[in-house]
Amino acid sequence: MTLRSNTLKSAITAMLMLGAAGLSSQAARADAIDDITKAGTVNVGIFSDFPPFSSASADMSIKGYDIDVAQAIADSLKVKLNLVSVTGQNRIPYL
Repeated sequence: MTLRSNTLKSAITAMLMLGAAGLSSQAARADAIDDITKAGTVNVGIFSDFPPFSSASADMSIKGYDIDVAQAIADSLKVKLNLVSVTGQNRIPYL
């Protein structure tokens, strides 16, 4: 076999593997959305001191861009939004 032939076979194999990986990740995303809709709640981790993305207002409610986007996602899935306060110390265990 020539170098060109081996390179071509390697490229085709890599493309097929990447395609298969993409299909499995789509299935995993679909399963996650099904799990969320069945539970009726989506949990979203937020940093409460990261304006303008998320910050505590005077009445101690969390406001910001991240909250608005999370609420829009929850509304589109017709589930309740549960905001989970995340810090540098607890973010890894929450994964």
